[in-house]
Formats: sequence, C-alpha cells, structure tokens
Amino acid sequence: TPLSVSYTVSGSKTYDGTTDAGTISSVATTGTLTSGKELRGTATAVLSSKNAGTVTATGTGLYSEQQGYLITASTTGPGTVTITPKALSANLAAQTKTYDGNTTATLASGAITASGFAPGEGASVTQTSGTYNNKNVEGANSVTATLTSSHFIFNNGVLASNYALPTSVIGIGSITPKALSATASASNKVYDGNTSAAATLAITAGLVGQETVTATGAATFNSKDVKGANLVTVNSTALANGDNGG
Repeated sequence: TPLSVSYTVSGSKTYDGTTDAGTISSVATTGTLTSGKELRGTATAVLSSKNAGTVTATGTGLYSEQQGYLITASTTGPGTVTITPKALSANLAAQTKTYDGNTTATLASGAITASGFAPGEGASVTQTSGTYNNKNVEGANSVTATLTSSHFIFNNGVLASNYALPTSVIGIGSITPKALSATASASNKVYDGNTSAAATLAITAGLVGQETVTATGAATFNSKDVKGANLVTVNSTALANGDNGG
C-alpha cells in the first residue's frame, strides 16, 4: 500500500560540521493508514552538505507501525536550508617588553589562539606582530594585532569559508623600564660634621636613540671625618624627563 509523506523544510543554522538540520515545520501524508495505526519516529531533515551556503534539505525519520506500507518521502517549502559561517574568537596572551621607544610588539609563535570551532576542527594563527597602545612605560597597557585570512592555517580538510574570522585581537600589554648605566662624581667639602655629599651623575649607556634624561642622586661619604673620608656612595637616584622623547 503506498503512503506518501511530505516534509516542509526551510530555515537556517550556524555551521556545526554536521549535515543535521532538524528543521521540520510540518508533515503531510497522502494515503490512509489502517484504522488505529500511526506514523512513528521523529521528523528530521538531512542536508546535502555540511558546509556553509544554501543546501538541499531532505525530510526523513518517519515510518509506519503497520507493515506493508510503501512510504515515499518528498520535501517542500522550499526544501533548502542556509548554513551560516560560525564566528571564531581570538585570544592574545599577555605581552611585555623592555622600553625601546616605539609601540612595536613582537609576538611569539602561538601567542594568538583561536576558538569556537566545530568538534574536531581547528586552526593555528601565525600573526607575530602587534602594536602597543602607548610607547611609554606609563600608559602602555594593551597590545592589538590585526588579523587577516592569511594568518589562519586550518587543519587538514577544514574549510575557512565555514567560519567568520576575527579581524583583530587585543590583549594585556606592559612595558618595563630600560636599565641605564651611569657614573658618579662628588666634590670635596669642608668638614661639617656629617657624611652628606654633593654628587653629580652622568648617564653613560642605555638611552634609546637620541633621547636624554637628567639624573640626580643623594650621596654620602664613607666617613664624616677628615681622616677616613675617601669614598662617596650614591644611595638613591631620580630621573627627570629630557629631550627627544626621553
């Protein structure tokens, strides 16, 4: 005995790596089941492709509890489903560098990772350059990297077109002070009963490019007495902004 089942299928879903649609809006039958008998199962739809785009949907899943029925299935309305690309997220590991006078951030391989893939799929991110939001120690707190499709290397068999790729990623960033080298000199003084010394500091190495800073410090003699005073120690230093960005 023939029995036709017509599935109405339409709609959309986000790419998930499967051909499951599960979008049945209605089911109609042509033919009559024996009194008291019913169709069994769950109406579902299977897609012609798992990949993003407009694909054909075929209704399935129903059967008759009465043997002897020849069930034929058809799909209507319009019988297609749109699969939209799945959005990926990107994460940038915290970055730090020593002050070098610019905002360039050099990222280690693997510093940027992507997430949000369908099960069993993945990609690596090859971008290794970014930009700090500020070149200075004070003010630098983030790093931004620009991403294009060329920065994503998908695992074998994975289609990039199934995913909506992020175009940038931002992470925590910090810049640490650059160490300077300096020499100190102190003038002789008339005995005054204490060890205070007037020291002059000169920066000898460590400045970036043409930058300058002014260095001052508090110093003491190793003895307050005329006899024994032969060494000056700088106990603390302070730097003041100079020229050319220093």
